[in-house]
Amino acid sequence: MNEHIINQFGDKPIYVERNLGSIYVGNYVANSSEAFADQSFELQNYAPKIDPPIQRNEVKYILDWIAEDTFAEKPNRVALLYGSAGVGKSVVMHEVLLKIQQKADYLVLGLKIDQIEFVDSECLRECMHLAKPIVSVIRDMAKEKKRVVLLIDQIDALSLSLSSNRTPLRSILKLIEQVRLVPHVRIVLSCRPYDLEYDPILNDLKIPVKWEIKTLNADKVKNILSVHGQETDIGKHLIDFLGNPLYLYLYLKVIPYGKLRYPITAEVLYNELWRIYITDIDENKITRKSLLDFLDVMTNAMYERQELSIHQREIESNYITEMRYMLSVGLLLQTSNGRVQFFHQTMFDYVYARRFVEKGCNLLEKLSSQHQGLFSRAAVKSILTFLRETNPTLYIRYIDSLLYDKKEDGSDKFRFHLKSLALSNMTFFDRPKDEELLLIKRKIYNDSLYMGVIFESVHTGIWLSAIWNIIEDKGGWPTLTKEYKEYVMTMCNRTLWSDADKILDISFKILSYGDEGDGSLVASLVDRYQYIDCDAKRLITLYDKLGLRDNTPGGISLLKSIVLKFPEFVCDVLKEKIKKQIEQKEKSSFQTVTLDHEEEDILENMEANHHDIAIRLYVDLLEIIYNATGFNIPNSEISYSLEFSHFQRVSDGCLYRDFTKDVTNRLIDNFLKNIDTEETQAYLDKFSRSTHEGFVFVSLYVYTQRPEKFFNKVYSIITQRHVLADAPCWVEYQALEALKASFQYMSTEQQENIVHLAETLTDKGENHIFDKDTTIKRRMSCSSPFPILDIDIHRGRVLRALPIDFLIHHNWNAYQEKLRIERKFVYNKNGVISYPRLENKQPFRSSTMCGWTSVGAKKAEKMSCKSWYKSMTKYTDNRHDTDWNRPSLMGQCQLFRSEICKNTDKYLDFLKDIVTDSSISFAYVEAGMNGLLDAKKYQDAEYIFSCIVKEIEEDVNSSHRDFDIHSFLFAIDAFIKGGYLPKVVFDFLCNAVVNVEESETVNEPIEQRDIYNTAINQTRGHAARLLVECSEFEEYKDAIFSTLERIATTASIYTRSAILLDMAILNRLDKERNVKLFKLLMHDYDVRLMSMPIHNYNPLVYFINYAVDDLTEFFAHATEKFKCYREQVIVLWLAWTHNNHREDIKHFLDKMCKSNCQEARLSLVEFLSHQDKDLDEDAVTYITSFMTDQYDSPELGEQCDMMFHYAKSWSDNHKHLIAKVYVESPLCVYENKGFIKFLAGYATIEPVKTLFWLEQILSKKQPKDFGMWNLVTDVLIQSYNGIQSFNDKEYQGVLEKAMDMMDQLMMSKDNRFLITQFINKIDEE
Repeated sequence: MNEHIINQFGDKPIYVERNLGSIYVGNYVANSSEAFADQSFELQNYAPKIDPPIQRNEVKYILDWIAEDTFAEKPNRVALLYGSAGVGKSVVMHEVLLKIQQKADYLVLGLKIDQIEFVDSECLRECMHLAKPIVSVIRDMAKEKKRVVLLIDQIDALSLSLSSNRTPLRSILKLIEQVRLVPHVRIVLSCRPYDLEYDPILNDLKIPVKWEIKTLNADKVKNILSVHGQETDIGKHLIDFLGNPLYLYLYLKVIPYGKLRYPITAEVLYNELWRIYITDIDENKITRKSLLDFLDVMTNAMYERQELSIHQREIESNYITEMRYMLSVGLLLQTSNGRVQFFHQTMFDYVYARRFVEKGCNLLEKLSSQHQGLFSRAAVKSILTFLRETNPTLYIRYIDSLLYDKKEDGSDKFRFHLKSLALSNMTFFDRPKDEELLLIKRKIYNDSLYMGVIFESVHTGIWLSAIWNIIEDKGGWPTLTKEYKEYVMTMCNRTLWSDADKILDISFKILSYGDEGDGSLVASLVDRYQYIDCDAKRLITLYDKLGLRDNTPGGISLLKSIVLKFPEFVCDVLKEKIKKQIEQKEKSSFQTVTLDHEEEDILENMEANHHDIAIRLYVDLLEIIYNATGFNIPNSEISYSLEFSHFQRVSDGCLYRDFTKDVTNRLIDNFLKNIDTEETQAYLDKFSRSTHEGFVFVSLYVYTQRPEKFFNKVYSIITQRHVLADAPCWVEYQALEALKASFQYMSTEQQENIVHLAETLTDKGENHIFDKDTTIKRRMSCSSPFPILDIDIHRGRVLRALPIDFLIHHNWNAYQEKLRIERKFVYNKNGVISYPRLENKQPFRSSTMCGWTSVGAKKAEKMSCKSWYKSMTKYTDNRHDTDWNRPSLMGQCQLFRSEICKNTDKYLDFLKDIVTDSSISFAYVEAGMNGLLDAKKYQDAEYIFSCIVKEIEEDVNSSHRDFDIHSFLFAIDAFIKGGYLPKVVFDFLCNAVVNVEESETVNEPIEQRDIYNTAINQTRGHAARLLVECSEFEEYKDAIFSTLERIATTASIYTRSAILLDMAILNRLDKERNVKLFKLLMHDYDVRLMSMPIHNYNPLVYFINYAVDDLTEFFAHATEKFKCYREQVIVLWLAWTHNNHREDIKHFLDKMCKSNCQEARLSLVEFLSHQDKDLDEDAVTYITSFMTDQYDSPELGEQCDMMFHYAKSWSDNHKHLIAKVYVESPLCVYENKGFIKFLAGYATIEPVKTLFWLEQILSKKQPKDFGMWNLVTDVLIQSYNGIQSFNDKEYQGVLEKAMDMMDQLMMSKDNRFLITQFINKIDEE
């Protein structure tokens, strides 16, 4: 290789631009657009392995999201594309980049993180030759462009699992956090799900917009195969396998060279790839030996360093030809920074494993001589997989040794996670080998730990059958322990989706033994699946064998599978369920029939797939309900049902809340949709003849919606049945609605018959009074009393429903009868005539009212002053009685206030007039004054205020004209907030503070009340607080203090607390006098006042800075009152730290902290740790001093644990010190959720210490719930990943401890899945 050396002279450096080949002299600064384009080179030139590229929907989703505008309040400018390795994330990001680069008003920077080298964002800036930081450039460009887009592909390359240097990742994330705040910026990241979940720094991103890129669907796979001229009819299993773009790429690469061995697996594809490009190589160009030597050098280096690439400089001197060959055939890739890597990590695993075996290396010796950590799993798996096909005998010997070899001291030679890998890898293959089954039967079967791994790993029917045969050979199901039976159910659960018939065979065999507990296991198994793909007749048999007809809560999933083929069976089951539910409800007062969500799903499914059967089922179920719950009412041929009584008409309702109502609505919707079918009309005819209220109602309702079609049906029902009177209320209501809709379509003869029926209509129930006393009282109390009896009311309703012209011209007597009945039931309200009792109102209506009623804003806008005056004399209270629409006093006041605010000129003189009018309540006057204040007409409001004060003769306790001092104070508050406080207002406020009567609350003990909330809601307390808020008006300084001093020693605790609450603001008037006022208010050292909350306006927070000597007596009393420790320990802390650590103050502080009452310690720890900043040395000293046996308590333990939620702001030294003391203290045994969460973040800083502390915590207290074990698992994984230096002897001890904990988790049946879930992700990705 020729090397060119350029000697530089002078003080100006030369920059060589790699991509353009141009040379720049001096401090070159790139144009922003060019710099972004140049840095996007790697992603732009990323070549999709399959050509033409696969079109992915995610490209459009991302582009659409980038183009959308964000919400102003919570803009989402960051999005995530995630998916497992090999599914095509980089291809999508590449396509997005190309699309954006075509948009002139967009600027894009695409970073392919796995192929660029940088230390931090400053280094990246220099690489891009930018004059300013990238953040500044993006901000500037965002002002010019419609969008500035940042694409960051494979950010997981910087995560814990792939990089021990966290600086680049932190720099990129800092860049994201800064630019995500910039308008017009969009950021899209791509990442593997494993790193997103287990890397704490990535997890902190909390990205709301996400797209998961999944494997290709069958249609896309077939289309790609067709484009490449390959057969598409290759079976569902292979199509699904090729849904992974990596496998599809390998398949397309090798299939042209000949037929493949079936079943096709990744191993088969890589074997063929090896044959084509390595074994059958043309040795005229390159020797096979030199190529294998090159691969050995490369894979060994990568394995030893645990890196996925090496720099070409390490190999090009000796293997340049071999490297170029591998690059040319696409088995290697070269990045722009000179690094070489296999086209995919799985290719590296295959090559390493194959060469390991071919060179005769011993896997067991290799593992025994190194740290058996997680990084070794890929190699072990690849080697075992390769040996399984090439040397089954050695393969079985390796597995046997991994499981059972011991060290000299009798301990296991190999770690459990490797044993588990060997066992689970066995069942990964579709078919077991005879040698594997023999090993299981001969040795593994009797070891529940190992057998548990196999049971939990089986996922195919062939393996299931093989394991079940071993069970049968060992004595069968009855001989199994409870643990093994549960394991078998787990195995069946994993394979039910793929081989349901085999599971049913096993289930029937289990049930044949007649054990009730076994039946529960089988029922639980099949109930987990929404759909079981097998012969539905067998599912019916299983349903019956499980006895689920008698056990109604179970079997839902079975029914969901059965309903597709045998809906009638499901109908019978649901009918029985409803019958049993009704039988149970008869024993209680609750009547509503209900279904659960799962049963609703079954009905939805049936309605979609077997519509006619579903409708018939609905009818049958309603008939069952009506027959069981209905009862006859006197003189009626139609029965009434409580289940139907609360019917409400809705569309698209659910079926599980009120089944009767919802099914009725479903039927109505269906009949209206299919109104012209014979089936619908047959149902309607049947319903119209029914004796059940609900069915008759449905027919009448449907007829009402299409009167032009069904007027003859309506005529027949009305003239042949008692539906307008002597019928259930819903029938009477809907019959009259149907008549009103249909009358116009009837013949004249029909109409005359209807009128004749109406004028003679009677209802026998009209002669009776229900709830006699209440009914008579209510009807007689109305302004226009109704008749006591309802005689003629049905006749009147029908006659009023008929067209008046028809009555006049065709039946004068009927018309006169209508008038007579109207006179009888007339309602006269203020001269307005109505007939509410003759209206056809829907039964059982409900309504609600919110707020105060008024005449309404529209009407108010048109009201004159005269109209307002009239309304003020009319609406003088807030009572509604029976008239909910009657305007109320409060509603009218609110309306008047609003109108005055909008139109002060119109109403000002009117307001001045009514202020002295004794017939008008002051509530209206105050409302008008408040309207003026709302309009900021302060001088006019002052005038009204002074008039009111004069009217009540300055008596703050007056009730003249409904004067209310409490509401009046809110007007004073408005003056204060408006910055306008005339003397008349201020003087009245002082008068109120001094003279308002105290209102003592007596409902509960005074010690249990929140005295501050009570205070500001009492009149005198409210007035006192308002006086404190007058502090911004310096002209009233002396009056404010003198008024408060006057009442300081005599006022109630409530009034004093109202003054103290925000008393610090009086410091702006006179700091010294404020201290004296404080001491007067605290004259009795009431502990409730000393417990004043710590906030910005607490006066003590300020007094300690200039008047601490005046507070020593106060502090002395505070130390004697435990109930104020929580607040006063914080004040003392601030006093001590702000006054040069005075010993006398420390004496008070320590007395609280060291007392038998722990409130001070709890409060101080909470206060110091919640500051959202680093702790100072004093805080650390005090906090750690509490972590001793002397102060041991569950409460302090929990508080110290909570403290770690805020540890992000602490320095690394303080994190280490406090964590160390905490772990060694007795407090860590009570609650350590916060601490373990802290460890998850600390693992990135000090993984070794984190593992040590985690081990100490677990040795003292084992978590008891899933959530805590999940946290422990995260900490363990992140700490282990954070160490990285697996071959460094310094870390071997801690690494072994980490693996000990992982093995313990994997061996724990209850928690094994937590760690295996993570490890499986490592193996897959």
